Amino acid sequence: MQLDHITFACKSLAQAQAFALQQFGTALPTGGEHPLMGTHNLLCQIAPHTFLEFIAINPNAVAQHTPRWFNLDAFAAQGTLDAAPKFIGWVASIQDIERASSQLPFGEVRVLALSRGALQWKMGVPLGGLLPHGGLAPTLIEWAAHTPVAAMSDVGITLESLEVCHPQADEWLGRSALHGWRSDLGDNAKVRWRASPLAQLRLRLSSAKGFSEWLL
Repeated sequence: MQLDHITFACKSLAQAQAFALQQFGTALPTGGEHPLMGTHNLLCQIAPHTFLEFIAINPNAVAQHTPRWFNLDAFAAQGTLDAAPKFIGWVASIQDIERASSQLPFGEVRVLALSRGALQWKMGVPLGGLLPHGGLAPTLIEWAAHTPVAAMSDVGITLESLEVCHPQADEWLGRSALHGWRSDLGDNAKVRWRASPLAQLRLRLSSAKGFSEWLL
């Protein structure tokens, strides 16, 4: 189990591009589309094995009959993304998503098989399209072969740290370790788990414009 990517929700990809230029001083490469969910994204590498995703409802997609992932339907209905993109959480990759989803304390999910071009993966989507523990716990993903991060562009945005603060953070870390999480290896070293009565997720990125922080 390891850190896979960091996610922002946005009203549109054009909004995300304007945000990236202002916040980071760079444009974001195009990602792809997710027909099953009616979404599309922008992607870039921010660490050797971690990428940054800006995801939005695709206005050209066929209307869906199931709640979209990452709480996007609720965000759209509430106007949450009207002013700016929102940091909404993180994703961890796992080798056996069915087993992990049933054993990790991150909430009940339905495991969906997805693909885009040559890429194939499975995603644990919480019921109702919600985010696990409001985004503080990771959404789980299982890549069929390997993560596509190595093929993504590095545009000068770097992951400095991701801090998971929650009353159950020690339990989350312990249970994740049973599924292969090692805090001393690779990009996982950027993630800090802290038991705290204050539940929040703190993200720190750096770019040509300096350091930026977001709280969830």
